[in-house]
Amino acid sequence: MSIKTREALKSIVTDMGLTGFVRDRMEGHVRTWALDAMEKNPGVIGSLLHARKGGNPYNSPFGIGVKGYVFDHNEYAGKYLTGLAYLYAASPREDILRVGSELVNALEEAQCPDGYLGVHGEGDRLGGTYGNWDVWGHYHVGYGLIQWYKITGNAKALSMAAAAADCCIRYFSDRSYAVGSEFTNYSICHLYALLYQETNEEKYLKEALRVVEQEWPKHGDWMNQALAGKDFWEIEAKEKNMARWEALHSILALSTLYQITGEPRYGQAFEQIWRSLLAGDRHNTGGFSSGERAVGNPYAQGAIETCCCVAWLALCLDYLRLSRDSRVADEMELTYFNTLLGSLTQGLREITYDTPMNGTKIPTQVSLSQFFCKSTPDFNCCQANSCRAIGEVSQWAAMSGSEGIYLNYYAPCTLHIRTLGGQAVSLEISGNYPVNGNVTITLKELKEPERFCLFLRIPSWAVSSTVEAADGTQRKVHAGSYEPMDRTWKEGDSIRLTLDMTTHYWKGEDRFEGKASVYYGPILLALDSHYEKTGAEDTELDGSRMMRLSPQDGADQGCWLKANLPATNGKSVTLVDFASAGIGKTAYTTWLNVHLPDNLFLHDKKEMPIWCRGIQFMDL
Repeated sequence: MSIKTREALKSIVTDMGLTGFVRDRMEGHVRTWALDAMEKNPGVIGSLLHARKGGNPYNSPFGIGVKGYVFDHNEYAGKYLTGLAYLYAASPREDILRVGSELVNALEEAQCPDGYLGVHGEGDRLGGTYGNWDVWGHYHVGYGLIQWYKITGNAKALSMAAAAADCCIRYFSDRSYAVGSEFTNYSICHLYALLYQETNEEKYLKEALRVVEQEWPKHGDWMNQALAGKDFWEIEAKEKNMARWEALHSILALSTLYQITGEPRYGQAFEQIWRSLLAGDRHNTGGFSSGERAVGNPYAQGAIETCCCVAWLALCLDYLRLSRDSRVADEMELTYFNTLLGSLTQGLREITYDTPMNGTKIPTQVSLSQFFCKSTPDFNCCQANSCRAIGEVSQWAAMSGSEGIYLNYYAPCTLHIRTLGGQAVSLEISGNYPVNGNVTITLKELKEPERFCLFLRIPSWAVSSTVEAADGTQRKVHAGSYEPMDRTWKEGDSIRLTLDMTTHYWKGEDRFEGKASVYYGPILLALDSHYEKTGAEDTELDGSRMMRLSPQDGADQGCWLKANLPATNGKSVTLVDFASAGIGKTAYTTWLNVHLPDNLFLHDKKEMPIWCRGIQFMDL
């Protein structure tokens, strides 16, 4: 097991001070969606209030969609609140705080005296006789309340989360959690484990352990299957739906329980599942899932759902906290810069359900129209997750452990954090990464000199990179690791990173045999019909002449970056960053015809995929 410690890294960013493309995407989504979503979708809270008054979704003016009751309606408020919390950490604006606080107050009004916080009536609550997604809804609402508490300090939110969990514990005290929809029900064990960390109340740890040790073996048996060396996708063949993406929220409990107990089985199983998903189900875009589940084939057809990608990023975040392996942060950057930023559609309000490797980006309000509900016209499972998809970067941009501060995010920003000694400090990150590889990190607002170690993430694809330390000395750095910078820091100290942005590739197999994906740093490049009129099938790129690209900043052209690549016919072909591809409803392609040099590594399920240029992952 590569996990060496129970001490998890902590998220320490209180303001990201974003600039440039990422700021524009985030602020655009806050402006067009996050601030008025509740006002325009009254059923998100109305359905909960209706249940408190004794109603149920089948006689509710709020929960009925065009094809009947919307089964996952009760998850919306929790997913939305989680996203607001992460957005507030990224950009601590008063309007985000106000909207989140209003949502917490509305949830307080909707919560029943026994702690119930769902949409169902008596007889159907928490699964009832036939099973439903009510426990799943309680998990998401409880999780969102905990995140709001941790980031804003609102103690009422923590009490409400505990009350909702207590309601579930009482209900299941004399019955099994296996009452239908087990792949969602079991997620509640993660909420229990988190509550134990916050309250130290033994009942939460006891119930979390009960679910993992006694309930999981009945359906899915994720931990024991992983300990036996099984890949996560293999579980689907044994039991339908147990390799669906929702299960990842249950799997997160293994990480939390390992932090609490130190039980090696939890850490080993968590690591095995994460590696299995990386090897078999993380696509070239950084997205996870094919048809909403693990299938063991990164080339498979099937929707690469935004909710699945959010769950994958959450799994990565917990694995990074424990492993301290910079290559996990590389994975998060790949997913965030490409799939998640790329899930926003034109206007930045609506998000995709499916962000395919090749194709078009369609808003969820179109692709999930079967779940339309008059009281929540803009909401569905993925749209509810949109703020989290865009804002969770605040949780991994910079982190800290007892050994020092870890810096993972290099796009232009000013990260406001605290040192290990408790001093406020700002890390001003300048340059134009990832348009180029030049990154300058300057410490500001540090009142007193302080010694600590600053660990710089050196991406696994940046093979020939250098750092210039604050004292002016230069040295080469090792790709796929954290570079320690240990010194007594003072106001104005600067570090200069020069990251190797040599073009790298993922050589396709399976249905993409003969194709390749092209990467510039962490950015997947795409041929978009808006920027390049030559069709993908009519183009062959010349890989032997593409090692050193000089992309243009695309700020004035509707994209993050744009690059002209040489074709074998002597002409050039324009590619853009994946996040920008298809945003104007145009078709795009990421699996391209590329005449490749002979010295490339193939994708290997026992190594990191080729986008990291063949550097082995850990000791597999």
